[in-house]
Amino acid sequence: MSLIPFDPSEMIAAGKYAPVFSNVPPVTRYNTPVTPRENLRAALGGKMPVWMPRNKDHVTIITRVSPDNYARGLVFDSPEKFGGEDMFGIRWKYIPVAGGSMVEPGNPVLLDANDWEEVIKFPDIASWDWEKDAEEKKPLRDGGRVVAPLIVNGLFERLVSFMDFDNALIALIDEDQKNAIHRLFSRLADMYIAMIYKFKSLYNADMLTFHDDWGSQRAQLFSMDTCREMIIPHLERIIAACHANDMYFELHSCGVCERLVPAMIEAGVDYWWPQNCNDIDMLLEMYGGKMLFGVEPDIPMKPDVSREDATSAARRLVMTYGAKYAKKPVVAIIPPGPDYYMEAIYEESRKLFGNA
Repeated sequence: MSLIPFDPSEMIAAGKYAPVFSNVPPVTRYNTPVTPRENLRAALGGKMPVWMPRNKDHVTIITRVSPDNYARGLVFDSPEKFGGEDMFGIRWKYIPVAGGSMVEPGNPVLLDANDWEEVIKFPDIASWDWEKDAEEKKPLRDGGRVVAPLIVNGLFERLVSFMDFDNALIALIDEDQKNAIHRLFSRLADMYIAMIYKFKSLYNADMLTFHDDWGSQRAQLFSMDTCREMIIPHLERIIAACHANDMYFELHSCGVCERLVPAMIEAGVDYWWPQNCNDIDMLLEMYGGKMLFGVEPDIPMKPDVSREDATSAARRLVMTYGAKYAKKPVVAIIPPGPDYYMEAIYEESRKLFGNA
């Protein structure tokens, strides 16, 4: 984008973006010289943005058509429906203290991956009322932010839901089960690609947010070789479908996954927000410019954080990552809380980028 000097009038609030759900606070809208959608898409496309993009510059679309989103406890204004059966009929139990769900343990539907064609019944996603859901989400889609529908159970997470955790990890490296896993992942990829076409045609999506946790608190859950052999070929197909539909791909993958970043890049991942248990500075040094990384503030943004502390943290982040932005782009992660930090990221980076 061309150089646009900062104007203090940009900081005048121009309203609110529609909230994702009734119990989720709306995001303040400002007099930005380009829309957040244009700005974030520029960064995702390898161009210099007008300000440092923030994760609140995109809106996550959590559909009501997918039973997964109820089972996982993500349809926030319907807590009475948290848990229950996902799109494959797998039962999940919502854990309030964790704020999420887990498959009811101890009774996996699939013990041997070779049996999946007889055991697993795929949903008929074409029968879901996509049009009604897309119409309901129209206020979210028309606000000028990047539209990012969510697929909450990726390839590995879906395998875990079928087999339980230990059996799934064994199946990925068991020579007698690998071919069956490839057939299963290929069939899952077909379904996810069909969903991508729905997201583009009905929601005009800009990006897919794809959940697939690959890490634990200490290290990745499988080796690079296993990732490349078993997961990446199918993930490549899913990402290629996104790119063919003018959509970017965000991998939401929790845990220590830093050693798997080369595989992410090979698959075509555009954006990953690593948790702070990863060495983010090392990732930017080695892989900056090959995909976007999310970066969090260096202090907790608690609800009672002062404006001074939030602004100082934003300035430090912009000073740390903004000067090298063209070669090592990032997305500033905005934690829940007051708008101070979000505002300061915008103002400080606008001043820096607008005078570069």
